[in-house]
Amino acid sequence: MADMFAPLVAQLKANPKTIVFTEGNDPRILEAASKLLAEGVLKVVMVGNEAECKAAAAAGNFDISAAEIIDPENYAGFDEMVSTMVELRKGKQSAEECTALLKKSNYFGTMLVKMGVADALLGEITPAMAQAVAQSDARRILIPANRCDTLVVGVSAPIGTLVEQAAAAVLDGCRN
Repeated sequence: MADMFAPLVAQLKANPKTIVFTEGNDPRILEAASKLLAEGVLKVVMVGNEAECKAAAAAGNFDISAAEIIDPENYAGFDEMVSTMVELRKGKQSAEECTALLKKSNYFGTMLVKMGVADALLGEITPAMAQAVAQSDARRILIPANRCDTLVVGVSAPIGTLVEQAAAAVLDGCRN
């Protein structure tokens, strides 16, 4: 399976993209971030309190020293982000409502992608996250997978083929 990803990894190493992780102090995220950073595959942005992210990384023995940690509470571009979100929502939400939403890591991370700080986002899929993704104009690439007693009808390709197709779609999107 590693060979399947070799062309994608080579392209990413040659021109690293930036991924934002919305759960910056989650051990699973810290492990993934440290591996990506060690391999030089992606640049990493973690959303969360810097001290908490670093403490959680140290507790798990994960090296995230090369990651950028952005805390919504003191982000220099926060006001611009609020204005952009108000404009995108076209009067459906006030500046105060957008400010409250952007204090949540999933909305904040999505706007980092929208504003060009990051190229991609990985976050926990919760109803709030699904709503934030649905409201974004970003290109969304989904991999339907038959897992955990969930059957996606009409999907017969093996997961490896689906991942290859998704990777090709991502690369095509980066070229355009």
